[in-house]
Amino acid sequence: MSMCPCWRRPISPIPPRPWRCSTPPPRFGPMKLPRLFRGRRRRHLLRLLAIGIAQPLLAILFAWEGRHLFEASIASPAQESVDFWWQILALPLIALAIGLLRRRERVEAEMLGQLYVRDLRKRLFHRILVSDTGALNALRKGQLLIRLVGDLNAVRQWISLGVARLLVAAIAFAGVLVALWTLHPYYALGVALGLGLTATLLIRQGARLRHAVSESRRRQGYLAANLTEKIAVVPTIRLFARIDHERRRLARQNRRLIEAARLKAARIGDLRATVEVGIGITLVAALAAAGRLVPAGLGSPGDLLAVFFLVAFLATPLRHFGRAQEYRLGSEVALDNLQRLADRLPRRSRRTSAPIRPEDVNGEVVLENVSVQGALRSLSVSARADEKIAILGPNGAGKSTLLCLLAGLRHPDSGRVLLGGVEVERLPPGALAELVGYVGPEAPLLRGTLRSNILYGLQGFPAADAEARLQRVAERCGVSEFASRLADGLETRVSEGGSNLSQGQQVRVGLARALIGEPRILLLDETDAHLDPVAQEALEEVIRAFPGTVLLASHRNDALRLADRVWLLDHGELIAAGEPESLLARHKLVSSRQEILSNKPTGPLLRPVCGGEKS
Repeated sequence: MSMCPCWRRPISPIPPRPWRCSTPPPRFGPMKLPRLFRGRRRRHLLRLLAIGIAQPLLAILFAWEGRHLFEASIASPAQESVDFWWQILALPLIALAIGLLRRRERVEAEMLGQLYVRDLRKRLFHRILVSDTGALNALRKGQLLIRLVGDLNAVRQWISLGVARLLVAAIAFAGVLVALWTLHPYYALGVALGLGLTATLLIRQGARLRHAVSESRRRQGYLAANLTEKIAVVPTIRLFARIDHERRRLARQNRRLIEAARLKAARIGDLRATVEVGIGITLVAALAAAGRLVPAGLGSPGDLLAVFFLVAFLATPLRHFGRAQEYRLGSEVALDNLQRLADRLPRRSRRTSAPIRPEDVNGEVVLENVSVQGALRSLSVSARADEKIAILGPNGAGKSTLLCLLAGLRHPDSGRVLLGGVEVERLPPGALAELVGYVGPEAPLLRGTLRSNILYGLQGFPAADAEARLQRVAERCGVSEFASRLADGLETRVSEGGSNLSQGQQVRVGLARALIGEPRILLLDETDAHLDPVAQEALEEVIRAFPGTVLLASHRNDALRLADRVWLLDHGELIAAGEPESLLARHKLVSSRQEILSNKPTGPLLRPVCGGEKS
């Protein structure tokens, strides 16, 4: 048994697992689309192909049976044989078989689309998960939701209702044209002329429909982004009496969305009208051919009936062809939006290395000439293993960005960030989570329970060990204290972002979640800003007892008496670094020096001294 210095209790030793960095993060470029004819999708495509072949064969059989029955009735109207009644019975059975095949076609097409979008959604979601947090924060949440739901649904419609149906329709057109050619080439040429004219008209309308679809999708994104933002800041709207203003803004967005939707509906209506006109033209062309062939003795009335049946069968595939044009254009707009979303996520360079053993990585922190646009400028600083660092500075100094770099949530534009001598980008996510614990605004609580939030990052542990760790960190971080006053204790439900908890309670739960995995580096971003004296004392005890490196970003002078060293940032630059006492000797304090060193800080932070001024 070994002793955990943080909790002063024995814990079961867990053998370290090697961190394999031989599979580095991929370089992000243009998002690659999944292949359609791959995996389970191949099976559904083959089934659609079989259905596409079977449907025209049954339609041709129906037309031939109907033709034979019609000609037999004309030849012997008073004669009814057993074969006659079998043919009468065969026609509805063939129609039933065609209906069942179309039902199966719809199921197979939907599965094809769902499986395709599943893989696309996984790729996009993975890209979001491993992207830079700063880039994600810059995205409007409503538009991101439209991308992940609306645009992916448009892609699914194109695969399910476009590609799949086009495959079946193409086979149907080919089979019917071959059957018509066997009756007479004029029939096939007349129907082919009608189909070709319809396809040409549909393609020519594509540009106008694409513009209408793009504008409608853009307006939906604006509306969703506005509603998502305003729902999250309802108290702000009420406090500043801007309810009427926001209602007027929503009304304007509604009007623009309705106008865009009306234009889109009109363009879709044009497509569908074109299809119906095309069906009529195709039927007229076939009848015109029959009108010249039957009187000339080159065809029979039964042929005319068979042609009518086959053209009627083509009506559904032709309608599907028209709708496919609509779905294709919608999918093009959606894929353009998804690609633009992917392009806004930063790229990560490809690196390779040998596997790294956890015991070879200590808690040393090094930043070498690190720059992040708008946040940090050529920052070089280091912290020894097991050192307590207080990061001080005014708002916008770059404290939070620095901690996000160490946690792997952001990536530097230049320079290197190393933990224990290993670049952060070389560490796989599991290794980084094992090495670093983070508490701050970039890691809000999740919907669930207090228990599930604390245990969220603990994987691969026996249930008994996990429960023991849970109880220890909950007690140490003050979660047990406030949970005992709740009816459900640790099973109390937590709303999205922890909105049903006070800010101090959110910090306690976040701290417990970060500590339960016993990381070697603890990053605290303004965790002391919303704590009452009891919780503040518990936090200080955790920092003092933590058996690793601690970096605490704070606005409060309390951090000085907890720190071995202080980093003072301003406008993204390191103004000063050193031990608290030596730093105090070289910088002014607005509050007194004794106030900090005597455990009674009340004043503001250090400020840098120009010209070598001393306190």
